[in-house]
Amino acid sequence: MDRLIILLIVILISGCGGTNASVYQKMAEERSAKIASEELKSESLRKSCLSNVDGIKSAITPTDFFLKLKEIDFQKNEYESSIDYNSRIYRELSKHGIPLGKHLYVKKKFDPNYIQYDADRKVVNFSRWGVSNHKVKCSSLYKYGTDLCGFDNKEINLDYSEISNGSYIASNAFGVTANVTKIEHSVKGLLEGALKRDYSGPIESSIWTAMDNNNVIFQFRDVEINTAKWLKDNTEVVIGFQLKTPFLVVSNYRYEPTIKSKTERNYIYEYAMADIQCAALTDTKSNLLITQKLR
Repeated sequence: MDRLIILLIVILISGCGGTNASVYQKMAEERSAKIASEELKSESLRKSCLSNVDGIKSAITPTDFFLKLKEIDFQKNEYESSIDYNSRIYRELSKHGIPLGKHLYVKKKFDPNYIQYDADRKVVNFSRWGVSNHKVKCSSLYKYGTDLCGFDNKEINLDYSEISNGSYIASNAFGVTANVTKIEHSVKGLLEGALKRDYSGPIESSIWTAMDNNNVIFQFRDVEINTAKWLKDNTEVVIGFQLKTPFLVVSNYRYEPTIKSKTERNYIYEYAMADIQCAALTDTKSNLLITQKLR
């Protein structure tokens, strides 16, 4: 079965007289303990990244993960045999706490703009856009049409930022001058490869298993208002994966300014090549709330 979603229907009880953080923290700890002791013991999950509860709880930030990767020289030099290269990379990864063949976990804040509460149904929906809302320009990394670059790809963007990098005066061949603003965009994420398009599901082009046409990937039911507010402010997402060759791919892509768009945009892509396997929602104290196996 290519798709497996574990929908944990939880009964969340709100506190009286406003939001009481300790009430919800206790709820999250109880939820996490139940998952660890009961719901991850099935044979199908024991060997998956969902079974490593300690790993999920000790997930690091994308910034810390990429800082570790960038300390390693993944370039094979001409005097290095394949055996020596593989041995060196294995040692370097292990030295930086990134062992090959084992599950790694990174965490990020779930964008609260994509957590929606339905007060009539008492349901909290989490959209996939709250995890990954920027697509990689795959052709800047690999040739389009290969197994690593398709129309849609198995990818999760972990971090996105943009900064203004000054401005300059530019002119074209007709002597028209303009003040051009320089914007630098930074995208960090995980890339597995091209996604085969599936026209039978509610989403045709996603690594996620969605629950409906609104891209809902996680859902809590029977949720009172105060609990819904707490979830929106205190939910993180953890992504589980295994690193694979060529490990780290870095590329730049530049959009030139035009008369209509007087902005020069430079995109810096940093993608870890990975076998992306699972996702989990936790609270800010790393207590497990709900999980999903990714396809």
